[in-house]
Amino acid sequence: MTARATWTAVPVGDERHRLGEGPHWDAEQGRLSWVDIAAGALWVQQDGTTRSWALGEPLGVAVPHADGGWVCGLGRGIAVVDDSGTVLRRVELEPAEVRMNDGACDPRGRFFVGSKAHDNRPGAGSLWRLALDGSVTRALDGLTISNGLGWSPDGTTMYVTDSLPGRVDAYAYDVETGELGDRRPFLALAPGDGSPDGLAVDAAGDVWVAVWGGGEVRRFAPTGEQTGVVRVGSSLVTSCAFTGADLTTLTVTTAWDELTDEQRAQEPDAGRRYVAEVGVRGTAGEPCRAAGWSA
Repeated sequence: MTARATWTAVPVGDERHRLGEGPHWDAEQGRLSWVDIAAGALWVQQDGTTRSWALGEPLGVAVPHADGGWVCGLGRGIAVVDDSGTVLRRVELEPAEVRMNDGACDPRGRFFVGSKAHDNRPGAGSLWRLALDGSVTRALDGLTISNGLGWSPDGTTMYVTDSLPGRVDAYAYDVETGELGDRRPFLALAPGDGSPDGLAVDAAGDVWVAVWGGGEVRRFAPTGEQTGVVRVGSSLVTSCAFTGADLTTLTVTTAWDELTDEQRAQEPDAGRRYVAEVGVRGTAGEPCRAAGWSA
């Protein structure tokens, strides 16, 4: 067994999010963004300035569009939001009892976003694809809490998290068409070992998985073997992304959403962002390039 590397993340920023999620590094703009799902808020940090705006409904994910604005998993559908927080376009995809959750763009700029029922009803979630021509289709169904997404460096494997069953699956992926192929199990966490949440893939193809309830981000080789761990001082770790000019800083989001008052007292930094200098080069987040979905 390969020796596991260990890092420790430290809290940054003064914000404490009820359900912080979806960190995204825009390498071209030198811009970090993330969301607070429960507050419906998009946060952006650039050139030492942090700003936010609330959209008035659950905001699962937001990624920049290459031509301006933000493409979001908002409420029960996909929306375009401008830099003032105004919704310019939207399409409703799910029934009222289902909301959008985590998402990401593939190497060509297709936007994928997953969903979940408010009561976490098994099988009620889906994975939706916003294609380059601007059309929206369901890529997968039968998920429970569709969560973190990522792609191997060569684009031939797509990782899809379903948090409640505690699994991450790897799908054969056609980067030219955006179609998912055969599925193979990649990771399954045992009950009591936390739930896989958001994830990031580094330049070597290792998969870094945030563990909700585990207080960690765990690194896995493409074979599924765990090769490292990032210790986080909050138990509800939600997602991670490689950030910074050299892409060697792991930015981690956390939450206080399901903590009791006693647990919050024991975790004073719950809901803050964390960073760890991991010395491993990652990959930047891709912008959306779907036609007709920019601000």
